[in-house]
Amino acid sequence: MPRPSRLRAGIVPSIIFLLTTTFLSLGQRGGSSAPRGGGGTPRGSTQPAGPRGQNGRGRGQQEKEKEQEPDPTNGMELAYVSVVDKDHVAIPGLKKENFKITEDGVDQKLDLFAVDAGPISVGFVLGGPPNESRGVPLEFLKATPWTNNEFFLINDTHSPPGGTVIQSFTTDLMKATAIYPAGGVTADSIFMGLDYLKEAANKRKLLILIGGTLNGDAATGSGLDPYYVERVATRQEVQVYSILTSNDGGDVYDDGGTSYISPLTGGKNYLASPISFSLESTAREIARGLGVQYEIGYRSTNPTPDGKWRRIRVNVVDAPETSGKLSIWTKAGYYVDKQKKKK
Repeated sequence: MPRPSRLRAGIVPSIIFLLTTTFLSLGQRGGSSAPRGGGGTPRGSTQPAGPRGQNGRGRGQQEKEKEQEPDPTNGMELAYVSVVDKDHVAIPGLKKENFKITEDGVDQKLDLFAVDAGPISVGFVLGGPPNESRGVPLEFLKATPWTNNEFFLINDTHSPPGGTVIQSFTTDLMKATAIYPAGGVTADSIFMGLDYLKEAANKRKLLILIGGTLNGDAATGSGLDPYYVERVATRQEVQVYSILTSNDGGDVYDDGGTSYISPLTGGKNYLASPISFSLESTAREIARGLGVQYEIGYRSTNPTPDGKWRRIRVNVVDAPETSGKLSIWTKAGYYVDKQKKKK
């Protein structure tokens, strides 16, 4: 009888070991979490991106358009509107009846009106002189009325094309003044910023471009067409602001067409001297105009899917007299989806 007893004594520990190993293996397989927003780099990552962890997209590398996804707006065209006074401070308290909108000169009926005074998600593309520009993100964030904005920083030296996310999404203002090498703003880094903003936590999304494009050899090679990025930008609900630098008020560093994107999306173009005071003052001006915004939406009276540009114009009527002269910031228009030909 001793032999069967020793056999059982050897089998039991083996079974326990196998079961333990199996449970541990299953636990490890199920323990990892997927990054927010599906594929791509998690928000805590600082991998070189172009976009999101890849080594940039050249003209020959652009992905084929995916099949059209369902329209979450149900055919409604949306726009954020900033209404500011002569001091560039946002005007609160306006109502739906204060807004009139036209598309290609034709009056449109507002189907949506909302007031948005909440925090923002903002990306900064750092292309200005590093010593002078590095304080711009902090000054912008401090000038807003919120303390819980989230932001990220992109530095584009064209290595890799599109640049690198040197600070991923954070609300920590202490991380807003990163040290970075001299670079510029390119269509690739704008595209990467737009892509990164898809994972934003806040509804209002901004991209602020600081400085002109890369020059010389660094700007050559593969790169996205600015017109392609322009079209992508107008499809996203992201407001793009551009702060170009000039030494004498007229000799602007070449922007390679990137600053043209700003007014199309509801943002603005600014010209500042390449010194800290001027750049930071411009950033504060942008922030003051965003204290409160109005979101409007309408369904176009022109249903033709011709792929053409539709021009939007927004006017404010019967505003309080105490507001004085008003300025309106909103997107200039949008491209209509073109109906695909049946095969």
